[in-house]
Amino acid sequence: MSHIRVVPEMHLILDPATGVIATERDD
Repeated sequence: MSHIRVVPEMHLILDPATGVIATERDD
């Protein structure tokens, strides 16, 4: 079971290694 959950609607990726949610943004 992968702990990485991807939400297409919000483009959120939770990194299990750091516990940080990385938002795919155009900075």
